[in-house]
Amino acid sequence: MPWWDDDSLVKGEIPEFVKYVEMPFGKEFLSKKKLAFLYRDILDCDVIHSFSPDLLGGLTNFDIPMIYHSVGDLDKHPYIVAREKPLKNILDLREIFRVWRFRKVLKEVDQLILSQLYEIPYGQQFCSGRLSILPVPYNIVPETGELEKDSTNHPLRFFAPARQMWGFKGNDLLLNAFSELRSELPVEPLLELIEWGPDLERSKKLVEELGLTPCVKWLPVLTKKDLYNEMSKPGTIVVDQFIRSFSDSAALGGVSRDALMIGAPLITHISIDSPYFEQLHKNAPPAFTVTEPTVEAILAKLQEAAAISWPELCEIGRKGTEWLRDEHDWRNVMPEYIKLYRSVIKQSKF
Repeated sequence: MPWWDDDSLVKGEIPEFVKYVEMPFGKEFLSKKKLAFLYRDILDCDVIHSFSPDLLGGLTNFDIPMIYHSVGDLDKHPYIVAREKPLKNILDLREIFRVWRFRKVLKEVDQLILSQLYEIPYGQQFCSGRLSILPVPYNIVPETGELEKDSTNHPLRFFAPARQMWGFKGNDLLLNAFSELRSELPVEPLLELIEWGPDLERSKKLVEELGLTPCVKWLPVLTKKDLYNEMSKPGTIVVDQFIRSFSDSAALGGVSRDALMIGAPLITHISIDSPYFEQLHKNAPPAFTVTEPTVEAILAKLQEAAAISWPELCEIGRKGTEWLRDEHDWRNVMPEYIKLYRSVIKQSKF
């Protein structure tokens, strides 16, 4: 589920130094005095690093260095869409307001950080002189990456938690590839999907048409904790998205990074030949990597993973955690962020 609907992330088990504050919609139209009260806990900061343009919208009225960090969906923001779809055709006033606010934020932020390959062209277009490409920091704790490694060959279980959104996630491609795999295997495999997304009904209909109902299990939308539990079950191979929209610049999604952190074997779509890949990563992750979003390419990786024993899959998962620790652990990537903070603060004084 989205993090904002997961109470354990926004109101539950969060550190004492984290303060959760709800921001009203349309706060940009409040007086500066009211905004100062609303932002009273952060106005004395040296720099604001936000993953939300909504938060920064009201801060443009204050003389404080700001960094906007997008970790996905920049391409689907109404401001970007409006450049290809005339604003007069956007009838939702709330969307028109978001377009105006995001345009204002992009214009006034001191730095834009991007952490997905497919967003880089947009960043170069709108913030070319204020753009940084940095990996998302993760806290890789010691106990992660250690799945149960008994020698039993567990029933083959594929877990694909991406929301049902065919054009972006390629769920139909996976279902067709899984159908082919099922016809080849002597033992019935299991595919677990999440009951979520705009194309949910289309996916359910395709499951029926392909005769997959006996081996497809639908799960409710999961909290982050439950997601990790599902990924950690013995015999589980995590399958992430297959991006049609940006087939030449597909990057690790949140599901892939979570699977690597848990130490689960992973099938994912990454454009390792993209000219932007080396700007984000030093090496490709140890995963079953699909380089083009086609049924044939996905089937090949399903077959490859299905042919490997569970202990061997666990070892691939362990190496995946080591890769994530090297490329994303905050202890390794935060020096670059701190360097950027200092540069932004220094520039704002001139």
